[in-house]
Amino acid sequence: MDQLTLKQFPFEAGFAQAPDPALPERLDFTLEIDPVSGVIVEKMNPEIQAALKHYYEVGGYGSTPLGESEFATRQGQEIVDELAGCLRAVGKRIEDSDFLEIGSSYGFLLHLLKGLGAKSVIGVEPGDEGNVGSKKYGIPLVQDFFPTDKLTGTFDVIFSHAVMEHIENPSVIISAMAKRLNPGGVVFLAVPECEKKLRVGDVSILSHQHVNYFTGQTLGGVLEAAGLRDVVVRSSPLRSILYAWGVLRADERSVSGTPVSDAPLLQAFSDAYEKNLAAMQAIIDEAEAQGQRIGLYGASIVLKGVLRFANEPRLFDSDIGKHGKRMAGMGSPIESPQALLTNPVDVLLICPIDYDREIRAALETMGLPKGTRMVSLKELFEANGGVHYDVGSK
Repeated sequence: MDQLTLKQFPFEAGFAQAPDPALPERLDFTLEIDPVSGVIVEKMNPEIQAALKHYYEVGGYGSTPLGESEFATRQGQEIVDELAGCLRAVGKRIEDSDFLEIGSSYGFLLHLLKGLGAKSVIGVEPGDEGNVGSKKYGIPLVQDFFPTDKLTGTFDVIFSHAVMEHIENPSVIISAMAKRLNPGGVVFLAVPECEKKLRVGDVSILSHQHVNYFTGQTLGGVLEAAGLRDVVVRSSPLRSILYAWGVLRADERSVSGTPVSDAPLLQAFSDAYEKNLAAMQAIIDEAEAQGQRIGLYGASIVLKGVLRFANEPRLFDSDIGKHGKRMAGMGSPIESPQALLTNPVDVLLICPIDYDREIRAALETMGLPKGTRMVSLKELFEANGGVHYDVGSK
């Protein structure tokens, strides 16, 4: 399969008190294979591009920024730990390295590296959050898109987190990163790991914000095509994220070759998604036919939006930064898990498959009412596809 279209797909617009009237609720979503890299990519059009431009200009976030909650702080520390491990693997140390982060947001990762004794740190961030974070953490910032003439010098390490999946033609940006490296310097990337979620048919991985759906083989190929060598791609055992890096070798040139296409993976996703959608809808329809109340734990607007509900489901999340807000400003406000004790639901769908075990264990420890039935979407997807999803929190 070379193309898959999902009609009127929900447009993910973060968490807010009210919807943004300038943003669409739904737009068609098409996945196709990039002929140059073999990566599964979102087929862009002017309508999607205009919506995304507005979303980014107003500082939209699909999740809580790193460092702004206990969960987001834990994520940030994991990224820095992986970056430190990358440097050890190539014979470098944080203390001896100059760092540049592309898409540094509030600068939390640079703040952590500075605390670990980094030689120097600087971020490039087009959004206003960069200025806020620069003042909060004391991090130097260039407010612009990368590449930019406002930035001077070269660096030992250039890295990005949650950036490359948003960019059309990411190879152009990675090549520009490589040109800013000192000899023997490192490009380090952290992006969503898509293969396992696509293979198991988890539609929540899709977003109009995400242009690229990298797998280990395609991400490695993009780094090598940018002229980097000794490329390593590592999949996190805890959540769906790929860590990848490559070293600038001045005596070697980039090589071109036929990319490995992820077309078979796109077909596998299409088949698994249709089964999962039917299975989830059957659970909802049966529960509502019996007059039962339904809750979604950790749901995305994507998952909620592809399902049909006779009554608005309640939404729950452990991230306090989301409490009282609404997905894309619509629907029910997100509640604390503790609300399940005083005002329980009958059926609770556990939506994030990466954190399935952690969430269910926390709810059991909290003392979830015995009348509440927990439905693990992870187990449901695995049963439908006969595929084991081996990413998950401890």
